[in-house]
Order: sequence, then structure tokens, then C-alpha cells
Amino acid sequence: MLLEFIGKDIKRSFHGYTYTRIKFKEALSGKGYFKTDVVKKFRNYKNWKQIIETAVKGSWISVPNEAVKGETINADFKPAIVELRNPAIEQKPKQLNLLKNGG
Repeated sequence: MLLEFIGKDIKRSFHGYTYTRIKFKEALSGKGYFKTDVVKKFRNYKNWKQIIETAVKGSWISVPNEAVKGETINADFKPAIVELRNPAIEQKPKQLNLLKNGG
């Protein structure tokens, strides 16, 4: 499944763990909401470390379809960054001024 990274939050669980909630939407349609929760001390953190550290809003991430159940992504599956966006170097669209030729 192709997902678009929309953000991350640091949260605290009822068990006292600090975890990162990573949020996505479908990349092509822009619909839906998906999330995964990752605890730095857990073994699956290594699967998500690159996304937590480098992904910015708009980056595209791929996860296996079987990793997604409802809105939850199983953090034991390894994601892949498809396109890493960097807004600081992206070009802004040029504004076109169209003039009417009239008589």
C-alpha cells in the first residue's frame, strides 16, 4: 500500500512507555487515515527509524498490504521510503500571467 506521511507525535502509553505515533493517508487518493505506534526500546523500532528521523510531510511510504488492518499499520512490518520530499529545496510553481490580445 502506498501511503503519504502526514506527521508524527510523541505520546505516553498507559504502561509508561513513550512512543511515536506516525500518521499517514493514502498517497494516490489522499483519503483515509492510517497510523502506527513505535516504541524506541522495542525491536521493531529499527524498521521505522529512518521514517521517524527523515520523513517530512508529503513523503511517500510503501508498506505491504497485509500490514494494514483497518486504520492500523502493524509496526513489525518493514516500510520502504518511495519518495522523500524536502520542502526546503522543492521549487515553487511559477505563476503564469496570461494576457488577452484584444482589439
